[in-house]
Amino acid sequence: MSKLFGINAASVSVGDGKVCVLHVAGRIDEATTKEFEEAFAGEIADGCRDFVVDLAQADSISSAGLRLLLKLHRAALNAGGCIKIAAPRRRIREEMDSVFFSRLMEIYGTVDEAVGSIGGGTS
Repeated sequence: MSKLFGINAASVSVGDGKVCVLHVAGRIDEATTKEFEEAFAGEIADGCRDFVVDLAQADSISSAGLRLLLKLHRAALNAGGCIKIAAPRRRIREEMDSVFFSRLMEIYGTVDEAVGSIGGGTS
């Protein structure tokens, strides 16, 4: 059986800080949210506060996945950071737009744009 979900984290230096990029592949649903949340929690424990969630390889997102992103968004804000969404496929973007998700979180076309929005912020 092939793996239906995967997540890899990488850090990008931005100014005097870092941005953690979470590359997500497969389906983000009830069955995979725990793994996603654990990866995020590990990065927070390692001192990361600013995140980009790369959805270029994500196939779909359920309401449980959207709720998790909002939960992680609040956790990042509480830690003094932020989460930006990058490169969602059209189907995922349409799902996010249908529930006005883009009013709550910033969505960018590429990982570089999302990272740049963090690095290009206020000092």
